[in-house]
Amino acid sequence: MIIFNLYAVVVALFVVLFSIPVFILYHFNIIGEDIAGILVSWILLVVSFAAKQSDVSAKLFFIPMWILSIPIPFFMTYISYGWIGILTTFGIFIAFVGIVFLLLYNSERKQANKINYAEIILPSKENPVEFWTKLKDLFFFPSFLKLTPAVCDYNLKIVEKLESEKIEMQTLADFKKEMIAGKNSFDSTVVINAEIKNNFMTEIDDIIIHLNKLQAEKSK
Repeated sequence: MIIFNLYAVVVALFVVLFSIPVFILYHFNIIGEDIAGILVSWILLVVSFAAKQSDVSAKLFFIPMWILSIPIPFFMTYISYGWIGILTTFGIFIAFVGIVFLLLYNSERKQANKINYAEIILPSKENPVEFWTKLKDLFFFPSFLKLTPAVCDYNLKIVEKLESEKIEMQTLADFKKEMIAGKNSFDSTVVINAEIKNNFMTEIDDIIIHLNKLQAEKSK
């Protein structure tokens, strides 16, 4: 029975890689075993969150690793320092979440500022998997900012590029209607049909999965 996926192995390897300095410090008795364990648990947490933000779905026991990694620093700190350690870890965790939120917010804000003058260039079709993967990344759906008519207009331009290239998708027409409605909205904050948007992005994901399977079969 497989209790982890390939992405979990990748995350584990990165944790080991970034933990090498900790192991070196521990080996030369610069830090103790308890501090080393706590530092490694924090590295696991950071790497797991970074993987999540990169759409790397690492799972252990069918549970996302970023969720499993959250209680580990608390547990490791509690073993060595009791409730004082728990409170300290909680404060560090809140600060960590705040920093991550600010970084993501600033990144999203910069991307939102660029869409007003961004030139829509579709990826090269030479590699179908890369084409659809990069195409998915072209679309912009803010998580922390408002969905505005300008954002809908930007996504609509990508759809129109797809149509001009004769690229067919089952969900494209419905998604286009949503983006047109959003673009023409008089409200500063646009509300679109989440199901239509999710179906559209899911179709892209399904295409990527299908193409990856075809490539894997050809390489056998």
